[in-house]
Amino acid sequence: MSILACLCAAGICATASADGNFAEQRQTGAEHDAFIEQTGIENQAYQYQYDNFHAASIYQFGDAHSARQEQHGFGNDAYIDQSGGEHTAFQLQIGDTNNAVVYQSDEANHAEQYQEGSLQDAYIEQQGSLNEAYQEQYGNENAASIRQDGSRNSAVQVQEGNANTADIVQEDAASRDNRAGQMQIGTENDAAIVQQGIGNSAHQYQQGNGNEALIRQSGTANLAGVFADNLPGQEQYGSRNSAHIEQNGDANSAYQLQDGDANYANILQTGTHDGLVAGADYGAETYQYGSGNQAFIVQHDYNNYSYALQDGTGNYSSQTQFASMNISTVMQTGSNNSATCVQQ
Repeated sequence: MSILACLCAAGICATASADGNFAEQRQTGAEHDAFIEQTGIENQAYQYQYDNFHAASIYQFGDAHSARQEQHGFGNDAYIDQSGGEHTAFQLQIGDTNNAVVYQSDEANHAEQYQEGSLQDAYIEQQGSLNEAYQEQYGNENAASIRQDGSRNSAVQVQEGNANTADIVQEDAASRDNRAGQMQIGTENDAAIVQQGIGNSAHQYQQGNGNEALIRQSGTANLAGVFADNLPGQEQYGSRNSAHIEQNGDANSAYQLQDGDANYANILQTGTHDGLVAGADYGAETYQYGSGNQAFIVQHDYNNYSYALQDGTGNYSSQTQFASMNISTVMQTGSNNSATCVQQ
């Protein structure tokens, strides 16, 4: 066992033990606080603090963990707690009064967080094995949170601007191989992804102010975007737009695009809807241009396809499909149009 606690006003503190644990802390400036505790073998911990009034702590229990934290600016706080084996964690904060926290348990999870600005909050908690999570934030007063259960899940969030909120939850110990990503640029945007199951993929992109986006998936191999390929399942440009996709079942696919202000789009899929019946890439698609438009798509059973296009102001469309192999299309241009389609 090796326990290291260093509180250094300035300078370097490094310690290695017979159990192969290693810890290093470097501080320049004034009024820093740093603490490292390691129990097990072959753990590594590094903490670097510059400027003034930072606090940093690393706790590692188990074997072969690696943790690194670096802080620049004023009054930042960083914390890493790892238990189990073979986790890696990295945190870098540049700016003032930012807070970054990582908790990891079980085996071989990896977490990274980077914050540049002021009054930002980043949090990662991973339970299970072989999960990966990454977050970046630029600006002021942004908040980002990731929690992953299960194995081989991957999550990415990037926020640029002020007062944005992003949250990814990939839940259930049996969940695995899910992929989720979000990116927001602007002010007071809110994005959330919740996935439960196996092999689901979700990605959202928002640019503007006051937008809200949610993707919720449960089942297997549902698709609402692919972050690695920069293919969003939902895109929003403008202000005060709202977009929701909910998929319950297997192999559903959906896409929504909103460009304007105060638009609302919602897709609900239960069963299996992949667009193949219409030769399309998605089972449900919504496109809105303008302001104050509303579009709703609900699909049940199997292999239905719906398409909605609205270009104008104050348009409303609703498409509901029961049974299987239905195809519906609604296209609206102008203002204050209303269309409803029900297929059974």
